[in-house]
Amino acid sequence: MVKRLPFVDALRGSAVAGMLVIHLSEWWLAPAVRRTGTFATLYFLSKLVAPIFLTLVGVALVLRFGGRSRRWADLRPVLLRGLKILALGYAFNLAVWVPIWGLEEIVNWDVLQLIGLSIVVCGLLLRTPWWVRLALALGMSGLSAVLTVRHLSLLPTYLADIIHGRTPPAYFPIAPWMAYALGGTVLGEVYLRARQAGWLSRFTALVASLGAGLLVVGALGRPWTVRFDPDELWLAEFSHPSLAQLAFASGAVLLLFAGLQVLYQRRKPSWLGPLVAMGREALVIYVLHHLVGYTLFHFLGWHDRFGFPAVTLMLLSSFAVIYVILRALPVPVRVVHRALG
Repeated sequence: MVKRLPFVDALRGSAVAGMLVIHLSEWWLAPAVRRTGTFATLYFLSKLVAPIFLTLVGVALVLRFGGRSRRWADLRPVLLRGLKILALGYAFNLAVWVPIWGLEEIVNWDVLQLIGLSIVVCGLLLRTPWWVRLALALGMSGLSAVLTVRHLSLLPTYLADIIHGRTPPAYFPIAPWMAYALGGTVLGEVYLRARQAGWLSRFTALVASLGAGLLVVGALGRPWTVRFDPDELWLAEFSHPSLAQLAFASGAVLLLFAGLQVLYQRRKPSWLGPLVAMGREALVIYVLHHLVGYTLFHFLGWHDRFGFPAVTLMLLSSFAVIYVILRALPVPVRVVHRALG
């Protein structure tokens, strides 16, 4: 097992920060405020959050094993963790969505379910060569552009939905979102080989060049021009991101990965400490901010009622409270880690 890498935690922490900003803004801002250019910009930038999380699922798996796993016994704890997170996703639905929207929400297929399944699938595929996983990721991305429910008509309806992405119940379908995790295993494996061989500088240049290329290719498709209804973001293109969006997001993730790796290789910036802390406790923060920011605020009648200045102050307060909780309550956090393996 490779020692935790602060730059990976910092990258995950940046995704946590982005998640908090877009979720809490979406829940707390008044409808009229959500129809502004500022919110549209926030929404576009937020579409990097899930790609970062999912890519780092693959990277973390490789780092856990120090490379590809060749023993089935080593995979058992990983597979169990994946199944626990998958189950946690449905328990999360019961705690967060069901009290507000009804019992049918328990079957929602969201990011926790996707992460749990991705851990299981990527864990099993770690024994394969890197190019197999890369080919699967590329194939899954391309398939998502043409796949329809009609192609999956022989499958049970729920399974077809979580593969293809009919919303509801599937908000993060397997195609194409699992492609990020598969690609992350390739990124993690190449990083480890580069570190062991002593050519991290060449690795960084390669990843940054590839990231810049994908960013440009994606930008040619103008993914920021995709129209959406700010009052129904849950029906937006999370289910069916375009190939341009996939390329743009992948490029941004690679550039951030390379940039933070260089930053931590040259020095250890203390100012990124809060991001590192949030990155290490991403799952705890994910659950907590939904329970408080969504469910509790809904029952208090505080959804859809604030302007940008008030929400900005509330966001800053939320970051401060989360940081204090992580520093002051380490025992409950460790209990969560032990429960999930």
